[in-house]
Amino acid sequence: MRLESLVHWLGAAIALCGYLALAPHLGGPALLLFPLLLGLALAAGKFSRPAPPAWALNLAALAVFLVYVPQLSRTHLQPAADILVLLLGLRLLTTRSPRQRLQIYALAVLALAASTLFDLSPRFALFLVLLFFAVALSLVLLTVLREVPQLRLRRSELRALLGTGLLMPALALPLAALLFFILPRTQVPLWDVLNQQDQAQVGYTERVQPGAAAAIHGGNATALRVETVELAPEDLYWRGTVLNQFDGQSWFRQTPPHVPAEQPVSRTERRLTQRVFPEPGAHQVIFALDAPLLVQGVVTQVSADRVFTGRQRAGQRISYEAISLPGATLQAGATGPNRDFYLQLPPALPEDLRRLAAQIYGEATDAEERLARLRAFFAEGGFRYTTSDLPTGEDSLRRFLVEERSGHCEFFASGFAVLLRLGGIPARLVGGYYGGDYNPLGGYYLVGERRAHAWVEVWREERGWERIDPSVYAINHATALRPGATGGWRHGLRLAGDALEHFWAVSLLNFDLERQTRALREARRVLRDFRFERPGSAVWALLLLVAAGAALPWRKRFARRGADPYLRGFLRLARRRLRLRRIPPELGLFDLAARLDDPAARRFAQLYGEYLYGDQPLDGARKRQLRALLEQMRTNQRNSRR
Repeated sequence: MRLESLVHWLGAAIALCGYLALAPHLGGPALLLFPLLLGLALAAGKFSRPAPPAWALNLAALAVFLVYVPQLSRTHLQPAADILVLLLGLRLLTTRSPRQRLQIYALAVLALAASTLFDLSPRFALFLVLLFFAVALSLVLLTVLREVPQLRLRRSELRALLGTGLLMPALALPLAALLFFILPRTQVPLWDVLNQQDQAQVGYTERVQPGAAAAIHGGNATALRVETVELAPEDLYWRGTVLNQFDGQSWFRQTPPHVPAEQPVSRTERRLTQRVFPEPGAHQVIFALDAPLLVQGVVTQVSADRVFTGRQRAGQRISYEAISLPGATLQAGATGPNRDFYLQLPPALPEDLRRLAAQIYGEATDAEERLARLRAFFAEGGFRYTTSDLPTGEDSLRRFLVEERSGHCEFFASGFAVLLRLGGIPARLVGGYYGGDYNPLGGYYLVGERRAHAWVEVWREERGWERIDPSVYAINHATALRPGATGGWRHGLRLAGDALEHFWAVSLLNFDLERQTRALREARRVLRDFRFERPGSAVWALLLLVAAGAALPWRKRFARRGADPYLRGFLRLARRRLRLRRIPPELGLFDLAARLDDPAARRFAQLYGEYLYGDQPLDGARKRQLRALLEQMRTNQRNSRR
C-alpha cells in the first residue's frame, strides 16, 4: 500500500470527525455541501485527478465569507460554524502537500472545539478521542512521507508503522487523564454563558399568561433528571414556584406573608428521596416532588409557602437531594393562611366570569360544597386539552370558560383558581413539571421542557393547601397529559443514549473545582499514607517494575521494526554528500543515487528498489549487501574529502 494513499484517507477521516462534531449545529447548505466536497476529494485521490486551480478555490472561499459573515451576530453564531466546515471541505480539494494536510488537521480540531460553543454532549468526548489518535498517527506518517514520498508498505510494515504511530498517543493518555483532574472546565456550553441575556425561555416560566399565544411548543430540551424509584403517574408533580397574584392577564408571584410558615403533612408519612440534576437555566427555582419537605446539597432559601430557591449563579450546573412527602398537604398553622392575600382579584375582571361563578355555586354557602360544584362543572363541561388553536387576547380566559372550552394547563389552572377566588375559597397557582419518562437503565426520570405544567393549590379548612390539577377534567386528558407507554428498539436506543448522556453529565460535567480539589487532596493523602505494610503490596509493586523493565526492550524492538535503518542511513549519507539540510520531497531514491555519482549508491538504490517495488524479500543476504554498500558509500565520501 502506498503511504501517500494511507495519509490521504486518514486526512479525510480527520476532516469527517470535525464535520460530524459540528453537524447538529450547521445550517442546511453547509450540512449538505461538506459531504459533497469530501466525496470529490476522495474520488480525486483514488483516480489521481489534479486538484482544482488555487484561484478557483480561493474564489469559492471568498464567496463563503461573503455569504455567511453578514449573517453573524452576537446572538447568531451558526454562520461561523458553517464557514469553518466549508473551509475544511474546500481545503480537502487542494493539492496534498504536508503543509496543506496540517491545515486540514488544524481546521478539524477547530471544528471540534467550536462544537463546545453549542453543547457539551458525550459526542464531544467520542470525537476528541478519535481525533487525538488520528492526528497523532497522521503526524507520524507525514514525517515518514516527507522522507520517502513514494514509499510502499507491505502488510507487516504497515502494521508496524501503525503500531508505532498509535503508541505515542496511547502513552500520552495517562497524562491526559491527569490533566482532567487539574485543568478548569466549563459545565455549560460556552455560548450559553455568553448569550444568557438573549435566550428565550421555552417550557417552564415564572409567569403564567393564558392567551399569550395561539399555540405553544415546549420543545425537546431536557429540563431535569431525577434519580428515584418508579412512581405512579398521579405522584409525578415536580413543584417549582407558587404564583399567588392575578392581574387579569397573567399570574405572577409576590412575596407571601411570612406567618405562619407552611409545613407538609402526610397521612401516610411516606418519604421519598430524590437526587435531582436540573439542566442549567436562567431561573433559580429548586424543583422537587410535591410536597417538598427538605432540600440538601445546595445552598437554598425556602419561603413561607415552601418555594425553594438556590443561590447558585444562573447557568451553573448543580445537583441536590430532595425529600418529599407524596400526597401531603401544606398546613399553615392554627390561624391558616392570609385569606385576603389569596382571594385578591382585579376589579376589572369580566362580568361574564362573575356570572359564571354565581351560576356554578348557586345557593351553596359551604366551601366544600362550592368546591364540589366547581369540580363537577369542569368534569362535565366538555373541556378539551389542546396546545393549538388557543383563545388569545385580553378576554382569552373568559372565552375559554364560557365559549370555546379548549386550552392547555394554564387555561385550566387559571380558570379554576379565579372561579375558586370568586367563590371565596383561597387558591393559588403552582408552576413546575408534570410526568416524565422513566429510564430503567439509569434509574431516573427524564423530564423535558414539554412537561412544563401549571396546577392549583386550594385551601381546605380541615386539610390545608391541597393540590388539584384541573387539567385532568379534560375529556382527553388521558392521551394529552399521560401519553401511553412507548416501546421498540428506537425507544430503547433513545433511553440508552440518554443514560449515557446522564452519566456524562454526572461524572464529568459536574466534576467541578470543589471535586477536583477533593480528588487531589485524596490522592495526596493516599500517597502520603502508602506503606508496604502488606507483603502483597511490595510484590505487586515489584511486578509492575519488572513489567515496565520488560516492556522497554520490546518497545525498542517494536520501534526498530517500524523504522528502516538502511534507508535512513542512505538518506543521511546523501544529505551530507550533497550538503543539504533536508532532502527535498521531489527527490526520490533513484534521483539521489544519480546525483551522488557513486557506484555504491546506485547499487544500493537498485537493491533497495527491488525490495521496495519489486516484492523482493529483505532477507539476511540482502541486508548484508545493503550494509556493505552503506559502508562503501562512507568510505567513498571520506576518500573524496582527501
